[in-house]
Amino acid sequence: MKRISKIMLVALTMVMCMFYHNEVKAATTEVAFGQEYSGVINDTNSSHGYKIVLQESGYLTTSYEQSSNKQLVWSLYDASNKRLSSETLYSYTSGSVGVRLDAGTYYVYIYKPYSWMNDSTYKIKFSFQSANETFTYTNDFISDVSNKGSIPYVTAINGHISIGETDDYYKIVVPKKGTITVDITTSNEDIYAMLCDKNGNSVSEIKNFFSYSTRESKTISLSKGTYYLRIWQDLNRTGTYTFKVSYSKSALKTFSLKKVSNKSMVVKADKAGAVSGYEIRYKKGSGKWKNINVGGSKKLNKTIKKLSKGKKYTVQIRTYYKYNGKVLYSDWSVKRKITLK
Repeated sequence: MKRISKIMLVALTMVMCMFYHNEVKAATTEVAFGQEYSGVINDTNSSHGYKIVLQESGYLTTSYEQSSNKQLVWSLYDASNKRLSSETLYSYTSGSVGVRLDAGTYYVYIYKPYSWMNDSTYKIKFSFQSANETFTYTNDFISDVSNKGSIPYVTAINGHISIGETDDYYKIVVPKKGTITVDITTSNEDIYAMLCDKNGNSVSEIKNFFSYSTRESKTISLSKGTYYLRIWQDLNRTGTYTFKVSYSKSALKTFSLKKVSNKSMVVKADKAGAVSGYEIRYKKGSGKWKNINVGGSKKLNKTIKKLSKGKKYTVQIRTYYKYNGKVLYSDWSVKRKITLK
């Protein structure tokens, strides 16, 4: 009986080999976005390969036109030869296949699924849309970001969950006991968010399975310490998100004005979150705003001189954070007023 079973298994394997294509890796053409490529899949060239190099994360689209009466297969692989996605291109059809990817090198292969199929012709074109991620470092685990700086407060941060990715983490440092408010908007309902402690334990759920929404906001009371915002996907739903974290004792809410003389004032604020510098804007009465840039990652302590005696001034501040050649600005603070008498 065992011998018969082995013979049947070998026979079945041989039959399968006759009918199923084995995804032979073809020589690859490096892709130029927007350019059309065409080919004929036959016994001589049973698989066509295309190399795609992405400098940043985003959405890759393959537009195709299948002009034969036999189906083809579109398969996507990463640089380690791991298959990430596969789609059937049915006969006499046109359409597109889209997938969210991180920066890196990928390979798309077009091939016929069965070796006995006749020749098949196709046309394809690749396009790419950037996700405009704010931070491009790896953040799949707390360990990836534990040695990174904290995120800046009251600053819009864009993120992206790609195929094969489950979680993104962001470090939040609370310098004094207070409250934070997390506002998050996601591209689909199946991207969730929670606040974790330094060990990854849940402190508060922000957006969960029962939200049934793409936008949530939650205020959380916290002690001094380091926390992590975890954003993750469910049901293999990739997508994008934008969030902003505000802090009850951030510089934007607690900054102060004080008269130094009848022609000068000092603006002070404590540091909170990631800061590369501050921007102050002030105006006399209903006049035009004047801006001052104050560099440095410490507390703000700036004296503004040569002002007008007896006049009322309105002042606002905001922080900025430099990352990877970009300058990330926070929202403007509340307005404070002072009269120099």
